[in-house]
Amino acid sequence: MAQAAGWDIQTFRVVDADPRSGLPLDMNPTIDFSGDEAFLVALMETYFNDVGREYQALGLAAPSLPVFDDGQGGKAYAVHLNDYPDQRRDGSQQTRARYATDNLYIEIDASRALSGSELSEQLLEDIAHELFHAVQRSYRGNPGATHGDWIIEGQAQALGMDTARKLRGADVHAGTQDDYRLGGREYFLSLPTQVHDETYRTASFWRYLAEALPSGYGYLAALFAVPFETAGENADLLWLDEGLRSSTGEGLALHYANFVVSVAGYVPGRLTRAPSGTPEAAREKWLERLFGSCPTGNLTERSPVGVVRSRLQKNAARCFNAYIEPSVTASASAQGGSALLRRVRSRRNNNQVDLLVRAQAPTVAALEALSIGHAGSKASQPANVAPAADGDGYTATWGFGVEAGKPQTFIVSNIAGLPTTSQEQEVYFDLLTSSAHMTGAGSGLSGTIGGPVNLRFDRFPSRDILATDVESTLKAGIDRPCMLRLLMTQTDGEARFALQVDHAGPIRPGSFSVTRGQAPEKTPGNFIGYFSFGTGRDTAAYGMEGGTVELTAFGPHLVQGKASVLGRLPARGYGDAPPAWPETLSVRTEFTIIPRVNLDSPLFKHNYCFE
Repeated sequence: MAQAAGWDIQTFRVVDADPRSGLPLDMNPTIDFSGDEAFLVALMETYFNDVGREYQALGLAAPSLPVFDDGQGGKAYAVHLNDYPDQRRDGSQQTRARYATDNLYIEIDASRALSGSELSEQLLEDIAHELFHAVQRSYRGNPGATHGDWIIEGQAQALGMDTARKLRGADVHAGTQDDYRLGGREYFLSLPTQVHDETYRTASFWRYLAEALPSGYGYLAALFAVPFETAGENADLLWLDEGLRSSTGEGLALHYANFVVSVAGYVPGRLTRAPSGTPEAAREKWLERLFGSCPTGNLTERSPVGVVRSRLQKNAARCFNAYIEPSVTASASAQGGSALLRRVRSRRNNNQVDLLVRAQAPTVAALEALSIGHAGSKASQPANVAPAADGDGYTATWGFGVEAGKPQTFIVSNIAGLPTTSQEQEVYFDLLTSSAHMTGAGSGLSGTIGGPVNLRFDRFPSRDILATDVESTLKAGIDRPCMLRLLMTQTDGEARFALQVDHAGPIRPGSFSVTRGQAPEKTPGNFIGYFSFGTGRDTAAYGMEGGTVELTAFGPHLVQGKASVLGRLPARGYGDAPPAWPETLSVRTEFTIIPRVNLDSPLFKHNYCFE
């Protein structure tokens, strides 16, 4: 678009002239009104002048409108007062003001201008809307290069509603049409839409940018400064992406990802009328309006990994829920010999747990287009992408702190850094949380034991790795070797499973031996450990005699694996009673740990522990 001219003319005057008459304005249009008309005209001119000053203050160009000699030695923009039909030929309602983009005039429907002794609220909104169209028209360089209506009408609707509310307190849709007022539309469809009603409702996106950016709606001036010479959806996306990058330093992908997580939280907080049902029902209805149905991935004792499928259109967003069953403690005694302990999960505070979301795709670009955030938060999280452990494509991960026992809603956006290259995707998201379970067999003993999970890196300062839960002490970072300690413990202390290794680093997925030992530095590269049951005098502690540890994933965002070990009780002293536990016991365990780490620490910059 060409750079538009400044505001050399500051005044708007209402003229009594049919804009379709073909008569030029210099043929003395009627500008002197009397009686009720004079009162109406005075209100309109004052409001037009106020809106004009508002747009000028935003740094926007002057409108493309006819200019005439106002009879007082100055120039003014002409606004036509005319009585035109309330309805179009198709029966739809005409707006109370309208702008002719090709003929460059604004006209007001005189028969619907007043509400009592004031301008109607709908007219106030329509005037601000149509005057912004006249501003947009000033930026058009190539007459054939017009933006799509999701830009033209979406921007004008946002400015029209918000300017009328700011200048006159007019909130047309408050209490009656909250869905329209908030800009509810199908954002699970591509942002550039050609559906007429949806183009206006895209006001929610343009309004969000004004709320999120320090310049408010002034960001539009920076957008319009970007040349636009070719029409079409791709041209619109490139124009918007370039404009946002030049004015904010970030492209459309980031702003859109942050927008969808933000707009997801508008209900019930921004409603102007109490919902007919519960606030939670209103929230679910709003989410479905924006993103379609939200599938749920359940993480339970029996199934600790949840999976959700999301079909994502390009430049669009979807939602999903994660439900993590609250941690449980065992009621069975270790003395009982069966069903020893139950699986529990790593907890930070109360029911706060760490959740990992994981996806796999054949290309890096497919995963980098995905961002995920909590519904209602201010920012979305980009993907952490790495080659898949199995060598088949690439894996992306996202980490969140969530509350167990309560459904958590997430919004995933699918928009590439260069939005014209975005692709439709069907993505399966794995949902994991720190968890562990163990089974022991021997002399009739079997059951499940485990967690919370404590992962510790010794010999490094605590600032380099953050605790996954209140019971964890995670350290990292200054020099080799990388000493790893893995502890799984039942919350009341009746069962523990501990492994540790002194490793030169970095540690990679693979198979490691478990050997007998008292200190990890004496058996570098091999795991040593113990497991125990019971408390106090009833404790049975087994030193590990041998076995294997299989690490299937080992990185700053996910540590996962399994171990199979043989333990032996210490030799009895003279006069000791025979133990209630078997002398040897085989234990198998599987674990998933979601670390929360400082990726800027030396531990990660220099690959001390993680590659």
